[in-house]
Amino acid sequence: MRTIRFKARAKKTKEWVEGLYAIFYETITGDEGEPVGYRQYHSIYVIDEPWRPDGGHWEEVYPQTLCQQTDMEDADGLPIWEHDTVRATSIDHPDTYFDGEVVWMQTCFAVEDETGHHTPLCQLRAQYNITVTGNKFEGV
Repeated sequence: MRTIRFKARAKKTKEWVEGLYAIFYETITGDEGEPVGYRQYHSIYVIDEPWRPDGGHWEEVYPQTLCQQTDMEDADGLPIWEHDTVRATSIDHPDTYFDGEVVWMQTCFAVEDETGHHTPLCQLRAQYNITVTGNKFEGV
């Protein structure tokens, strides 16, 4: 089984962080110490020193910027993430291309073009070179 990696914008630095995703809950207590609610923390475990068992740290992130790694690379060898914006250029006809966003469709990642049409990313790669051009959350 593969490890599913995520990236998101860190609340502290606004920079992208990558790693394992989890949601934590902190109990909020009233004046008498009784529980009155809870607060959610969306966090990514960032591995700083992979050779050490405790070689990482938790970073609180903006959940709306969460992106899952597809385990695929673009034509330049860059990892492709959910919500990346991409250009798909035909292998046989380099003047033919379209732009879209990588999205999760019930069973696989797909590229959604400007018309709303979805093409599974694994099928698209057979006929097109995929190049990451950005991420929909750049600047968020």
